[in-house]
Amino acid sequence: MRILFDQGVPRGLTASLRDHEVIEARKLAWERISNGELLKLAEEAGFDLLVTTDKNVRYQQNLAERKISIVVLGNSPWWLVRQHLNRIASAVNEATPGSYDEAQPASVAGVEGETRKPNCIATFMFIHARCAGGGSMLLTSYTP
Repeated sequence: MRILFDQGVPRGLTASLRDHEVIEARKLAWERISNGELLKLAEEAGFDLLVTTDKNVRYQQNLAERKISIVVLGNSPWWLVRQHLNRIASAVNEATPGSYDEAQPASVAGVEGETRKPNCIATFMFIHARCAGGGSMLLTSYTP
């Protein structure tokens, strides 16, 4: 299967799709092309599937007459994607012409499609504040 990675799809995902030909949109200078034009160019270039991080693609485009399959990553940071490579690879392998699938990792899926923050060890926030009189201070916040 010929797969096009849209901008924002982690490159590390390529290793899990070794049985397929994977090409990144940026290598074709397509990274700034709008979704509609990207889908059209991808189909014309013989791509079978688009992997994207754009969750709105199905609402912005008429997918009814498209031949290209689409797999949307619900969350794209590599640290999260790599925990769900089997789920994503399954969505790719099960794609049929014109199909649409959201391969959102289960650990961040909420009830009835809502999303929650993934489990994090801690969140740190650093704020550099300028004070009256020319001084400054560094404020920190920690949330376990």
